[in-house]
Amino acid sequence: MRHTSALRHETVAYVMTRDEIILLARAVAEKEGWPWLEPVDARPVRRYGFFGRRSWHVTTNYHAIGCNARIQIDDETGSIMSRGFAPR
Repeated sequence: MRHTSALRHETVAYVMTRDEIILLARAVAEKEGWPWLEPVDARPVRRYGFFGRRSWHVTTNYHAIGCNARIQIDDETGSIMSRGFAPR
């Protein structure tokens, strides 16, 4: 999947696709015993804006406050960088 930076007009190729990231995040949520509520937001980010390590931030129950699983996944390795759950 390719994402374009609006300010630099450059195209960056991410290693993992959005669907792969969501499957991985869902597995983490199931392992932790967290509910998986739709809608889910998965967006690619860079650690320092335009440079740095590429990762993905996944948030469940995106349009509501509470019952949100938040998982950050490294794009290059697929490792879980951080995870958390907000019950309310």
